[in-house]
Amino acid sequence: MVLDDAGDLTAHLSISGARQYVEAIDVEDGVYEAFDATGRRLRVYVDGEVVRIVPAIDAEPDEGELRRRLISFFERLSRTRPEWGVAGEPSLQHLVDRLLTLQA
Repeated sequence: MVLDDAGDLTAHLSISGARQYVEAIDVEDGVYEAFDATGRRLRVYVDGEVVRIVPAIDAEPDEGELRRRLISFFERLSRTRPEWGVAGEPSLQHLVDRLLTLQA
């Protein structure tokens, strides 16, 4: 899954990993937007003292939106159009994998 904090993206292998990464006060302030690896929006909220991350109601995968955010993130990092290492435009999975590799 991917968390977007005002354009700063982080990828997490699991919801539990993402829950450990975020701070409840930031979640309450609406800092994060979240997506699964297919681009489906996830709802991030605080339940008591526990951060919850669940699929947003009626959320359909929006691969284009998540791809746009990932490409924008990588362009800001490289300050130019990055080399993707693949022919044509990179797939969503390639971009998510690249984010995971960057964080490793």
